[in-house]
Amino acid sequence: MNTSIAQSWYNALLVEVQRRFAHGFSGGVTYTFAKAESTTGTGDGGGSGAEGPFGGANFQDQFNTGANKGPSPLDRRHRANVFAVYQPGHVETGSALGNALVNGWGFSTIFTAETGRPYSPGISLGNLQFLNTDGALYNGFGGLRGQGSSGDRNIVPTLGRDSI
Repeated sequence: MNTSIAQSWYNALLVEVQRRFAHGFSGGVTYTFAKAESTTGTGDGGGSGAEGPFGGANFQDQFNTGANKGPSPLDRRHRANVFAVYQPGHVETGSALGNALVNGWGFSTIFTAETGRPYSPGISLGNLQFLNTDGALYNGFGGLRGQGSSGDRNIVPTLGRDSI
């Protein structure tokens, strides 16, 4: 049975300082301290998760959904931005075309630094083949606690999802 029972939590503190300087210059600094948690996610740092724009996700242990709470694959604990803007004043060139070409421009730059995405150390477990009553060989249940062999479910069980 498939159900939409994943949960996510996001808490953040944003600090921003902006300043206008003389002669068309302005700039600022922003810093975000955040924590994003979820009960699903691939744990490979790729950003996949039921709460994200990059794809779906699965529970690491479908038999204990509450134990799956951990850092979201989209978690960025620290993020800082430094930006600057220059808007030159109006310049008269003597012609309407010249005025249109040289005026109304602005120049800006931004620098961003952030912590990396969390990921989970993984282990590789093969699928367990089984013979069905009809004589067909199935490549079925593998992974931890039998929930498949996909990489998003083969995390080291003692370290937790997205622990690094």
